[in-house]
Amino acid sequence: MIRVRAIRAEMFARKAEAARLAAATNSTVTAAMLSGITSAAATLDREMGAVEQEIYQVKNQSPKDKIAFPIRLNDRLTGLRANLEQGDERPTSAYQRVYTELARELDTQLGKLDLTLRRDLARLNDALRAAGLAPISGGPAM
Repeated sequence: MIRVRAIRAEMFARKAEAARLAAATNSTVTAAMLSGITSAAATLDREMGAVEQEIYQVKNQSPKDKIAFPIRLNDRLTGLRANLEQGDERPTSAYQRVYTELARELDTQLGKLDLTLRRDLARLNDALRAAGLAPISGGPAM
């Protein structure tokens, strides 16, 4: 989620820069270019957000919020790890099955994120380049 948040921060900075340039006199950034950037950014943000919400409970503001909002994949993995660390023996087959299921769910979400970045981040970067703005780097590697 560090990567998603880094991309999101860069995306908001580029959108603000594009809006500032579009509002300036004699700018090379047109209203149509700004619209393309805004649309591509909204799509990217929506798609990244969908993955982020599956992995991490984004509504948590305090430790008590875990009671009010359902736990997500990262909490389930953390719970499994905490239980495993309490024992001195090898993990049971039940623990191994749960881990395999959670790892599969995580791989699915990371695959969706990878597709989103290849498709939607590329589309946004094309719109940024067309407006003469620097592309978004893609954040730290996973």
